[in-house]
Amino acid sequence: LDVGAPDDVALAAIHKAREAEFTAPEYRRATVIHLQAKDLMDEVSVSEEDLKQAYDERAAEYTVAERRRVLQMVLPDEEKAKTALRLLAEGKTFEAVAKSEAEQDKAATELGAVSKEDLPGDLADAVFKLNTGETSAPIKGPFGTHIFRVTETLTETIKSLDEVRGELQQVIAADRAIDALYKLSNELDDALGGGSTLAEAANALNLKLK
Repeated sequence: LDVGAPDDVALAAIHKAREAEFTAPEYRRATVIHLQAKDLMDEVSVSEEDLKQAYDERAAEYTVAERRRVLQMVLPDEEKAKTALRLLAEGKTFEAVAKSEAEQDKAATELGAVSKEDLPGDLADAVFKLNTGETSAPIKGPFGTHIFRVTETLTETIKSLDEVRGELQQVIAADRAIDALYKLSNELDDALGGGSTLAEAANALNLKLK
């Protein structure tokens, strides 16, 4: 079937209706220098002396304070506390007495492993005088009368330099890479401000041009 050739009017109408299909987007060709601190980390030197100094400065971060695993019951008054102590002395478990006298379930009774800083002052002093297996006398606290039992003593631990060497290496290198990046960016600004092209500045500063 010969449909004939479209005339200029028909072609113009089709072109207008489907203009987007015949339009190429505008493009820009760009050159860029991308500076990142992580790209400079491999060039950073960290000595053994640097590691030792950083370790000493961060010693507190690598120290886990002495802790106690503690059971606690909070009684409404001293009479209830005396009753609780009597029941404990008779051989009833701490959990059972906490449930019957303080109406506490297991989750409320077990404090887990706590440091001295985790407890209010007077309560902390009392707990950390106890040895493993010992039960405290009744102690008045902010929410009632407390009785504690220490089930385990966890001594203070300090991570050695060898244990944190890799972590420290990364921290020091990252800090120095940031300093180096700041210096490098200033040098790049100076070069461009002095009239160098981006390519010339990249070549002078040994930077990758993309």
